[in-house]
Order: sequence, then structure tokens, then C-alpha cells
Amino acid sequence: MATLLGCAGFASAGATGIDKEGLRFTIDGPAFGGPVSFVVPGGGDHLRLYMSDRMFSLMLKQQRGVRSEDGKHLLKTVVLGTEPAGAGEFTESSSVSEFTLGFVAHEGTPQSENVSMSFRSKGIKQPVRLVVKRYDLKNSVTSGHFNARLRRSNSKSRDQFYEANGEYLVKN
Repeated sequence: MATLLGCAGFASAGATGIDKEGLRFTIDGPAFGGPVSFVVPGGGDHLRLYMSDRMFSLMLKQQRGVRSEDGKHLLKTVVLGTEPAGAGEFTESSSVSEFTLGFVAHEGTPQSENVSMSFRSKGIKQPVRLVVKRYDLKNSVTSGHFNARLRRSNSKSRDQFYEANGEYLVKN
């Protein structure tokens, strides 16, 4: 079971201050109408972490999702992964294996729509930078930050692009 220890400073993917519990990121793109922030609360009910020397995977495991800080949007999917795994910088051309986000934008309103996006769409990879600052297999702890340009993968909106920046600190 994963326990989030904390993270903050999501305005800059290079931020290093960690003072709040949870995965924290901001995303901006056409479906949201401006930057939107999400905080995945600490505790093993929210994230699933898999760590080995071959693979790293971090996933949102809550079926009900997590609301944006402004309450307007619902985060339904987070999947971040690298192969192989370890501390260091990973990009779309060097070991990032998965970077996918899914939302219900404007949830509960007439404008509500499902929005899913990935760094890989139509065989083309978008820019992703995932910096794993700590990867401690012995203590099952990992932390890092990311910035990504993601392409919407819903069939009617594949020409939409989104920018995401955030940090995480997770312990199994």
C-alpha cells in the first residue's frame, strides 16, 4: 500500500521544496479554460506504487477520482512510469514508458466532458521530462518532479495539447 509523504512547489517543475502531503500538479489546456491544480491526498487509498530495478510505476487507484483545488474538475487517471527505473532524468526518448492523465472537465455541468491525454499519441511522442530525485528500493521511497506536453487522446480532439508540471513523494 502506497503512502504519500508530501510535495509542493508545483509551479515550477524544478521546485524542490516539499512541505505538503500528496502528489501535486498543475495542468493547462483548452478543456479547462486556464491552469488547474490537483492535490492527491496522502495515504495508501490514493496511489499505487510499483518499484523494482527494472520498472517504476505510479498510478491513481481511487475509482471516485480526486477533485481539482477549485472543485470544477475531476482527476480520474494518473499513470507515470519508467523502464528501467532508478534516480535520474527520463524523457520521451530515454526510458519514460508511460505518462497518461484522465479527467472529467467541468464535472457535473452541461459542459462536462471526458478528457484523456498521453505523451504518446498516433505513434508520435510529445516532450516529457520526469526527474526522479530519490529512488530508494530498500525503503520503498521515491520522489521527483515532472513537466510534460501531452496530446489529448480522445478521438474528436486529438489536436489539443496540454502542459502539466508537478512533484511527488511516495512511500510504499
